[in-house]
Amino acid sequence: MESPEVVKTTMMINLLTACLKEYTSSGQQVDFELFEKLWCFSFAWSIAGLFESNERQKFHKEVLERVGAALPNISAQRAFDKETVFDYFVDPKTRNWANWKPVEWEPPKRMVFSQLLIPTSDSTRAEYIIEKLRTLDEQRSERRKEVGLLNTLLVGGAGTAKTSIVLMNSTRLDTERYNFKRINFSFYTLPHNFQESIDSEVEKKNAKNYCPFQGKKLVVFLDDFSMPQINEWGDQITLEITRQLIDFRGFYFLDKEERGNPKSIAGLQFLAAMNHPTNGRNDVPNRIKRLFFSLNVPPPSDKAVEGIYGRILQELLPKKKYSEDVIGMVQPLVEATIQLWMGASAKLMPTPTKFHYVFTIRELARVFGGMARVAQASQYKVIQDCKNLKDVKDPKLFLIGLWRHECQRTFVDKLINN
Repeated sequence: MESPEVVKTTMMINLLTACLKEYTSSGQQVDFELFEKLWCFSFAWSIAGLFESNERQKFHKEVLERVGAALPNISAQRAFDKETVFDYFVDPKTRNWANWKPVEWEPPKRMVFSQLLIPTSDSTRAEYIIEKLRTLDEQRSERRKEVGLLNTLLVGGAGTAKTSIVLMNSTRLDTERYNFKRINFSFYTLPHNFQESIDSEVEKKNAKNYCPFQGKKLVVFLDDFSMPQINEWGDQITLEITRQLIDFRGFYFLDKEERGNPKSIAGLQFLAAMNHPTNGRNDVPNRIKRLFFSLNVPPPSDKAVEGIYGRILQELLPKKKYSEDVIGMVQPLVEATIQLWMGASAKLMPTPTKFHYVFTIRELARVFGGMARVAQASQYKVIQDCKNLKDVKDPKLFLIGLWRHECQRTFVDKLINN
């Protein structure tokens, strides 16, 4: 997604301000060395935050290294693993660069595969920036009546966990201070639909001033942000009322008695997610991009995918219920699925006649979701009792057969001509 230079400059100033606020609010001194690191961090994410992983590597090498920026010391091995400044943040305790470390995942008591949210390096990076921007003041300048830009827009392809990142972040909100509201945009979402959704979450404070319930702040998540219809003049009218609410902190009454009178709403922060504006998908206007910190969520690395699904299968195939042979097949099956998915993605490209040849990371979720459904039904002992079958006597071979069935259901079923 393209973003104007002035918007990227504003993004950099906002992120740098948020990073500095952690020190200035507690009365700590910010020396030049620390400021240089924070500036480098803010500059990298505001200018190249919308880049893909390979483009970020080029930006690190061709731009930051050439100008002698205050970069982290990356060892030869880490450089070989393609680590860049985007894999680091400035730790306020040491005032030095530190690697991102995802929060340790704790399996829920009742595991529902489609609802599992597992932290990764990409989600940790995005959540860090979301949390930083949340600390900014709602009013950036009283004299200019300029609102603070606390909002974050996540951009990425299908299945890159944009929605999951926001939902994970919502589970960590302080419920004493924040409410959370999710609004799904679609082609048919109209301005009054959006306004009614916001009105249902606020209460009257005085006269024409409104705020979220119980005096809390409201985090509004706008999913599929770019989906609303574009009219004949090239505008997305639903995004225009969204921009009005963010920029002017309010809109106008729709009630018959007060229709046309301004209505002020304070205490809102917006998070949004959208697909890349390619292959016929909509972009959003620059005038609303300027109100968000835009951030690309790249597809997870092979290591991240192995960590996600390997951990899930390990939890679903515990040592108490399954043999060592069955548990030992988890890692090979995860690696084989990734190789199959990457091969299909690289060689089976979509064409005008085969537009359904789209293999995203969601295909992995479908494969492992089917396996998880069988593994979760441990009370039926499907895998353990396969020894009673005529064709399959080994639980390990049964698991491989189950994996093959799910791969055929997910990948082979797409290989049709009509």
